[in-house]
Amino acid sequence: MLPVTSVFKVPFPVKRKSVLSGKELKHMQRKARGFGRLLKHPRKNTPELQKYILKLRTLQQAFIQCAKRPFMMNMRKIVDSYVEMMKPLEDILIRVILRNEDVKIVCRQQWPSQTNMGGTPINKIMSSCQFHQKWRCCTH
Repeated sequence: MLPVTSVFKVPFPVKRKSVLSGKELKHMQRKARGFGRLLKHPRKNTPELQKYILKLRTLQQAFIQCAKRPFMMNMRKIVDSYVEMMKPLEDILIRVILRNEDVKIVCRQQWPSQTNMGGTPINKIMSSCQFHQKWRCCTH
């Protein structure tokens, strides 16, 4: 009897590495859910907080969208920069909404080298969407 061999050899599917690990993605999804619960608080309607809320939500969505991208070193650097941009925003929102601290005082503590709200790094963060446009990672 002859050995059975297939005429067609089908290669195994290549598993691509993505920019985010599954653990990182789940962690950010949990943070986004927690942020959604935080936004149910009545103090979130403070006009001074709206730009921080908008940017944090945008960064979280962009981070989650980047999970679909294949791994590239420059893309990973962008994702890491998102994480660094989110940290002060999260701190500001938690301290102002939950602890009822003043927005200006919290921002001065967060960015001590800046003297007024107009000069805080939020302006730099708000204009960081060049990455989003280049990599199409976010939906805005």
